[in-house]
Amino acid sequence: MSTLAAPQGVLPRTAPRAVERARPSDSVFRLIVTYVLLGPLLFIAARGAFSVQGMGYNSKMGAALTPESGQGSTLHSAELIGFYGIMLLVMYPVLKQLIRTCRNHWPLFMLPFWAIASTTWSSEPKRTLSFAILSLILTVFGIYLAVRFNPRQQMQLFLATGLVAVLASFVLVVALPRAGIDYKNVTVGAEGIYPSKNACSGITILLLLPAFFYTFPGKWGGVKRAIYIFLNLALIVAALARTGWGVLIILLSFILLLRFMHRLRPIERIFVAGFTPALIALVLWLVYVNSGPILKFIGKDPTLSGRTVIWAVAPLAIVKSPIIGFGYDAFWTITNPEAHRLALAAGDPFLNNAENGVLGMLLELGAVGMLVLSWALVKGVVNSFRSFRSNTPDYVLWYIVLMFFTLLSLVDGNKFMVPNAIEWPVFMMAYVGLAEEARRIKSLGVA
Repeated sequence: MSTLAAPQGVLPRTAPRAVERARPSDSVFRLIVTYVLLGPLLFIAARGAFSVQGMGYNSKMGAALTPESGQGSTLHSAELIGFYGIMLLVMYPVLKQLIRTCRNHWPLFMLPFWAIASTTWSSEPKRTLSFAILSLILTVFGIYLAVRFNPRQQMQLFLATGLVAVLASFVLVVALPRAGIDYKNVTVGAEGIYPSKNACSGITILLLLPAFFYTFPGKWGGVKRAIYIFLNLALIVAALARTGWGVLIILLSFILLLRFMHRLRPIERIFVAGFTPALIALVLWLVYVNSGPILKFIGKDPTLSGRTVIWAVAPLAIVKSPIIGFGYDAFWTITNPEAHRLALAAGDPFLNNAENGVLGMLLELGAVGMLVLSWALVKGVVNSFRSFRSNTPDYVLWYIVLMFFTLLSLVDGNKFMVPNAIEWPVFMMAYVGLAEEARRIKSLGVA
């Protein structure tokens, strides 16, 4: 059990983190804890709802009848207890170091604690409290990943999770299509182990990212990387989620931009950084001018499948509780009349998502929640800039891309701090990693 208990590979805070990346013997696959964690990681990657458990609702009619998350079967309750219990168990061997790191980054806990406080005004207090506690555990779990594993091991851990997820997804698509293919939407697409094709696309993209920054060892390292990337890209394409395709294109473009700027001298990076916003503005203007043909090409109507209508009417509900919101994960519930009014105003009686991270946060936790979240996002972005140098290790570039991935929730259909979802602990891990790297650079007196 020594491999489970000992926090191997954790170097002193003053040691160059590049040393960690250079130790091939320090593989995460030599640790028992890695295989223990695969279960919880896959569970939260699937948003706490594996597709095989929702086969009975996998139809256009069944989608509207799917029970609320967390109010499912005894099996689902057992999964929650089991997987979250594993998370708590593996944290114990590094508890002292974990507590110290949590204290150093205590503002990260303001949002989950505010979510717990929202129990007092939530229309579904039990639901809010239970999910808020789980979000608190996921916050600590994300920090644990940064404490327990060095950056190279973190990438290995997520690559292993991604490999299992993509292989299991293709098995379900072929052998059990009722679970592996999403029949709940107008466009049928692969959902694999995930509860929907949109989740499949988004999480597969997240698990694909470390492959662009990790050096695969061995003679066949390049082949391993190519196979991993191909399998994940194939699943993303098979999901037929247009939003996912757009996110993938944006992320790949961002990675290319990072790689390009990484090779420049400081003065050249400043020039490119000043020119990039103008280029982005030009691209957005061209997209806007040609939005009709573009939307037609990707199979979307001018409302982006009703999203623009939702964005227009969501403020009608937000203004009724602008400061504190309606409670964490408690707005889109049967007992909340404002959710019904908003759904009717949007022309979709089955609406259960604001399709925007900012609107979702304002509806649930109000301006206070959005202010707290904004602080964490801004701090993460600042540390990304502070950590970016000509000699920046690849793992730091990965953290920066993960931060950018999180920021995309400001404009796409994802929410922040989703219950039972892997995105939040990944954000915590990247945040702590960037903060530590920025602190290390400052301690070395690097300008």
